[in-house]
Amino acid sequence: MDEQGMPQARRTLSLWDFFNLGFGAIVGSSWLLLVGDWMVQGGGPTAVVVASLLGMILMAPIACVFAELATARPKSGGVLEFVERTHGRRMSSLVGWAMILGSGVVAMWDSLVLSVIISQVLGGMPAFAWLNAVRLYRVAGTDIYLLPALLADLVVLYVGHLNLDRPQDSARLQLVLSYVQLAGMLVVLGVAALRGSPDNALPAFASLSGASVSGADPPASLGMGVMSMLCVTPFFYAGFSTIPQRSEEAAEGVNWNKFGKVIAMTLVASAGFYIIDTYAFGTMVPWTEFVARPLPAIRTLGELAPRVMPLMLVVALLCPIGPMNSFVGATGYSLLALARMGQLSQGLAQVDPLTGVPRDAIRQAVGVALVGPFLGAGVLAPLSKVSAFAFCFAYLVVSLSCLRMRKLDPTMPRPFHVLGGRMGVLAACVASGICMALLAVPLTPSSFSAAEWAIVLAWALLWLVISLDGDGRRSRA
Repeated sequence: MDEQGMPQARRTLSLWDFFNLGFGAIVGSSWLLLVGDWMVQGGGPTAVVVASLLGMILMAPIACVFAELATARPKSGGVLEFVERTHGRRMSSLVGWAMILGSGVVAMWDSLVLSVIISQVLGGMPAFAWLNAVRLYRVAGTDIYLLPALLADLVVLYVGHLNLDRPQDSARLQLVLSYVQLAGMLVVLGVAALRGSPDNALPAFASLSGASVSGADPPASLGMGVMSMLCVTPFFYAGFSTIPQRSEEAAEGVNWNKFGKVIAMTLVASAGFYIIDTYAFGTMVPWTEFVARPLPAIRTLGELAPRVMPLMLVVALLCPIGPMNSFVGATGYSLLALARMGQLSQGLAQVDPLTGVPRDAIRQAVGVALVGPFLGAGVLAPLSKVSAFAFCFAYLVVSLSCLRMRKLDPTMPRPFHVLGGRMGVLAACVASGICMALLAVPLTPSSFSAAEWAIVLAWALLWLVISLDGDGRRSRA
């Protein structure tokens, strides 16, 4: 129980567990499935590398803000409590709702990616063509096949089982998957070193058109390419936010200053992974030829090093499970946080006395992830942009709350302080605003389409209905 008499999650996770939770949430399958799309969207590997670095720089102060507030109030929803203190109950509810949208979309996105890999990579092999024998329907330009969707959902159910009944095994799974990611990257680096050349990364910019998994459009210049990629980096780096949402599971005696540093280290390590990955694939063969292949990372590895393909197929199939595992838990704990604050049904606030798991909240998160495989690869890009916008909105309000708390309660114990003090917090506010503007301002290369705005507005309307209903229930009580 906490000081308010609310049941808490079991405190079993070490700092290393938290690092793997965040790293696995950031580095999923996109480094294999979407690296070719990134090069098309950015106009080459140069733009992707620059955008990955700039994205890390923008997100670093935001990660530090979350670290400061999470270590000051280490519990699920602790960050939202500061938003409520500084901006009121309604805004804290909206921020929590945005975090649920962002996290839920990532969980759904990764289950969808897994079904795409099963269908397009395995199903594209003659021995596994039977996987695509039953076509259900076509949506957003892509076919949905029954068996890949069902197999992906079986994995979702297994991940849900671990989060519900075996949370320690869920943490161990994340560790194993991190090692799988690193093993896959070592193979990629080896192939690039033996068969590739730095000259293959030239030209530094080229505007290419062609089909891609995510529907990426080619940019008009290198600068526009960098900006286009920068728009989606908040989505791919959002995994650091899973750590604060699980902070109350930290083992007894944890060093909270180091806990805060782990959040920032996760972001830096993941950015380095993306940069190395882009350089390796961008130099294996001339990148303009690389992106012309369907699923270019897999196809290129198969052509240059066919002996490693069995291993890389296993890596490709396992990669989406890491972020799925992290974000199913993060979505569940976000629901738990809002329920504890009286902003959602109290059933979601119940914690299992044996496992310390919010069972109903996790079940809701699993239900969201189960939808993903039936959406089709054509919605990958819209989903990532909507999720990025939701996260950036939450980042902005949380950063403003952190800034205001410096005035409201300057003596509050803060085991971790944002680097640069007040200026560092201001940098987080500016960075969040920039990321939101890149998606919301119509003149930017990756600005929202009408359909993407419709998703955001529908989610906001749903929040308003639930919020007003909650106000009504509280007033009647």
